Parts: sequence; structure tokens; C-alpha cells
Amino acid sequence: MNTLDKSRKRINQIDEELTKLFEERMHIVEDVLSYKKENNLPIFDQNREKAVLAQTKSYLQEQNFLNYQQQFMQTIMDLSKDYQHTLLSQDLVAYQGVEGAFSHIVTRKLFPNFQYIAKENFEALFQAVIKQEVQYAVIPFENSYTGEVGEVLDLLYQYEVSICAICDLKVEQNLIALPKTKLEDIKQIYSHTQAIQQSLPFLKTLEAELIPFENTALAAKYVYETNDASKAAIASKETADIYQLEILMPNIHASTDNTTRFIVIKKEANISGNRLSIQFATKHEAGELSKVIQVISEFGFNLESIKSRSSKKAAWQYYFYLEIQADIHSDLVKKMLERIQGITLNMKVTGVFDR
Repeated sequence: MNTLDKSRKRINQIDEELTKLFEERMHIVEDVLSYKKENNLPIFDQNREKAVLAQTKSYLQEQNFLNYQQQFMQTIMDLSKDYQHTLLSQDLVAYQGVEGAFSHIVTRKLFPNFQYIAKENFEALFQAVIKQEVQYAVIPFENSYTGEVGEVLDLLYQYEVSICAICDLKVEQNLIALPKTKLEDIKQIYSHTQAIQQSLPFLKTLEAELIPFENTALAAKYVYETNDASKAAIASKETADIYQLEILMPNIHASTDNTTRFIVIKKEANISGNRLSIQFATKHEAGELSKVIQVISEFGFNLESIKSRSSKKAAWQYYFYLEIQADIHSDLVKKMLERIQGITLNMKVTGVFDR
């Protein structure tokens, strides 16, 4: 055995010892987290980290390794914090709006045994996942009548999260108001812009002001709290029940197949799935998008969805969202993605999921 082989063998032995110690340390981290939860203490303790780094300096015999040793210890402590955040976020799922919103309804269907956290807007959902406040977030993605939610496409491109599931919810929009309210009493109607658009043919038959609201459930809550019989909201039956409102007119949506597609996001991508989604920009030149579509065709994969979205950085430039029927672990898929990356700008895989 030569010197290199001997050195590598000893490194392997040390790595084995380090791994066992790492496992032991992470188990103790679990005990630390339990204590912090019981005593309402934060995960990050700056003074404790400084003390650990200072203390471990005294363990070092060769000072020329000091910078590397400190980086090593900082990495271990960062992993410890990350693990604690992960443990805290387990069994927590976020949705946008308030109780009774369509997002809340579908979240309960998907995660019946989880705890739910409401967030005020879509970006707050993405940040909650990134910061590991929650394990999952459920977000409306597109509607069969009004199309995609553009803001969500932007956020998917901006944040390093991954779509891990897709769910379709058949949406029934109802005109709801205070008990004993008459249709002719209504002067203002509140709801999310998409709910208003989905119900526009019916709403045009009324002489009422249409007022956009952040979501359908908040609109219903507002009508309940104002206690004003001249106000109504567009929302689900579940929302009407929660806020003690009555349905003046059921099923006012225009399409008989009014379905909203929701995505579920998490921080890390699924390890398997029969679908993947990608986002990318292209040069603002003729034929650039068709090159990508041609690559997908050459590799024999089915392109199931394509969406375009205007760039916020340059006028008349766009980025694209594609869903492809393919297994992320396939060698052909890896080669296809390499080809696409070579002919696009800022390409990223934004989802791995089953359908």
C-alpha cells in the first residue's frame, strides 16, 4: 500500500468517527430544542455561538488551522440551527387569507392532520417556507376560467422553493350577505378579483359597485363585521357558514367547470415524481422559445403546459414556465435539462411532483 492509499484509509476512518459524533451531536440538539420550546427560547443564541467558537479555539493544537477550524464549527452550528427549524416546522402548513378562504378549504383537504397558519399575502407564504416556519404552503396557481395567478409565477421564479404537489378544487362562487338581505338592497359587492371575474356575467345584471378584496373569505368577514345590509360578498358556502351569512344567489360563476389549481411548495425538491416544472428566460430574438420546445420534442417528452410572464427587469421581455411529463432521475431528462440550460437564461427546476 502506497502513502496515498494509507492516507486515504486513515481519512476514511476519521470520517467514520466524525459521522458518529455528528449523529450524537444532532440527537443532543433535539434535546436542546425541546428545552427551548418548553421555555419559549429562540433557536439562535448569538452569545452562546460566540462562546462555543471561543472555547473550541483552546482545543486546537496547531494554530495555522484556526480559520478552518472556526469555519468548521460555524458550519456545524448553522446545520444545528437549520435542523431545529426543520423540526419546528414539521406538521405546519401555511395558506393565504383567513378561515373559510378557498386556500384554507383545500389545505384542510390535503393536510387533515396538520396545524394551519394563515399568512396575509402570497409572498409571506414563500418566506415562511424559506425561513422554515412551516413545512408546506398551499397557494392558488391558476383557474380554469380566469387563467394563472401571475404573482405566484413571479414568486416561484424569485424564491428557491419547489412545487411538490398539485391539487384541483372545483370552485362554486356564491353571492352571500347578512341574513334577510334582499338582492335589490345590495349596493356594493366585495371579493377577490378572480372571483369577480369568474362571476362577471351575473354581476353585470346587478346595479352594484364591484370592489376588489384581498381574498373571498376576508370579503365575507368584512361584510359580517360592517353589519350593513347594502353590502355583499362572493365566496364559498363554507365561508358563508363561518361568518353567519346567507346565500342570496348560489353558483353565480360563469363556467360550469370552474376549477382552481393549487400548488403545494416546500423548501427541498421531491426526490421523485412523474412531472417536473422549469422556468427560464430567453434572449429577445426570434425562435428562442421554439428551440426549447424542439429539444423537449427531440427527447420524446410530453410538454403539458407552457405559460409566459413579462419580465419586471426589461420592457417586452418574458420568462416562461413549462410543465413536462418526465421523471427527474431519468438520464434522458438530465441530458434534456442540460441542453435547455445551454440555450436559455437563468433556467431553474421549480417543481418535481406526481399527477
